[in-house]
Amino acid sequence: MEKIIIAAVADNGVIGRDNDLPWNLPEDRHLFRDLTLGQAVIMGRHTFESLNRKPLPQRHNIVVSRTLPPRAGVHICPDFDSALTTAQNLAEKVFFIGGEQIYRHALAVADLMILSRVHGNFAGDTFFPQFDANQWRLVSEKDYPGFRKQVLRRRDA
Repeated sequence: MEKIIIAAVADNGVIGRDNDLPWNLPEDRHLFRDLTLGQAVIMGRHTFESLNRKPLPQRHNIVVSRTLPPRAGVHICPDFDSALTTAQNLAEKVFFIGGEQIYRHALAVADLMILSRVHGNFAGDTFFPQFDANQWRLVSEKDYPGFRKQVLRRRDA
């Protein structure tokens, strides 16, 4: 199973503010949707709550939470490792879609990162974790209005 981090990250590392994205990039949302359809997505409770507590359609939604009650269309897992195990039984690919703590755990296991490098510095309260760039190699990049999409593969993957 391929393990993929997917994130939109501002120049100053911001990924969120007040449980929302501090920018509006429709093309990035469409790319996210197209890439994740039919696959498993792992997210933290706050990210799930930012989706109005509704699962993303046509995806296997896995939420890491010890407090969220069971709900239709969502696999609730108490920790990152059990979420990853659940994903292995559901899809060929798993996408780690946030937030900050999920990304911290995912950096240790991900094979690929798909980062939308959002142009500009934004006020925020949630940040993408620092990572060792030497462990990753740039596979491709493409410019879009307001952001640059980068695909990075782990060097030992």
